[in-house]
Amino acid sequence: MRTSTFATRTPARRSHGLRRRLAMMGVALIAGTALAGTGAAPAFADFPGIDMHRACQTQHGGGQIAWIAGGADVYGWRCAANYHEFINGPNHGIDVDRACRDQHGSDYYAAYGARWDPYSWYCNNWQSYPYPSYP
Repeated sequence: MRTSTFATRTPARRSHGLRRRLAMMGVALIAGTALAGTGAAPAFADFPGIDMHRACQTQHGGGQIAWIAGGADVYGWRCAANYHEFINGPNHGIDVDRACRDQHGSDYYAAYGARWDPYSWYCNNWQSYPYPSYP
């Protein structure tokens, strides 16, 4: 029989309870992952995204690349020809409303899912929100 580190303590026991708990956690994790796909997706998941590199090239010239400032929010996107210009200038902002119109049509405008997430930009269609009808 194994004993604990100190001889004065009670003998160490092999606990199958830990294995059982880990197995149950694994089953719960798998079930939770499977059920997560059945819930409603965020509203912006159904709308087209914005190709920021394409927006830079369209708005500021063919050699421009989209860059995101570290720790930036949705407004941290900048266009520059290379990393040196991104850091030291000149760099340019992106008109995301124009990018939506250029990439998806004149009925689209830009919106974001979460201000703190620079990758949450999407394009929304004016037709998605019909005007209310009154009797």
